[in-house]
Amino acid sequence: MKNFGVKRSNFNWIFKGILSNYSHDNFVSSEIDLDLIPNVDIFSNKSSKISKLKVKEKVQNVLDYFVSPDENLIVILTADDISMYEIKNQDIGTLPIFTVSLKNRREVVTFQWTNSISSELTYTEFLKIKQIN
Repeated sequence: MKNFGVKRSNFNWIFKGILSNYSHDNFVSSEIDLDLIPNVDIFSNKSSKISKLKVKEKVQNVLDYFVSPDENLIVILTADDISMYEIKNQDIGTLPIFTVSLKNRREVVTFQWTNSISSELTYTEFLKIKQIN
């Protein structure tokens, strides 16, 4: 197996692998779950006081959610949109701060909370990438 990675599924990160083979001159590949337990905490995720149940009560069709390290913001993903809410006293705000509509089905590839210094560095490095016309 040459291709493997980590994917979000059912509110958790799981290891995935892709088995590839040629069969009767056709390329065939299959995605499989890998039953791996890392030796270190690669996701270093403290448990949040915002439970899955509380998020599902707020947004019934939630696919996934991410709570900020200081637990004052939550990003909630559905099949149709991604929204950010404020958290006060361990309660999710009534209205989203913003919502972005997802026209086509999307998957979370990565998610990371960052500070202004990291954001500026990322933006500066992004500007250095050669643009394709």
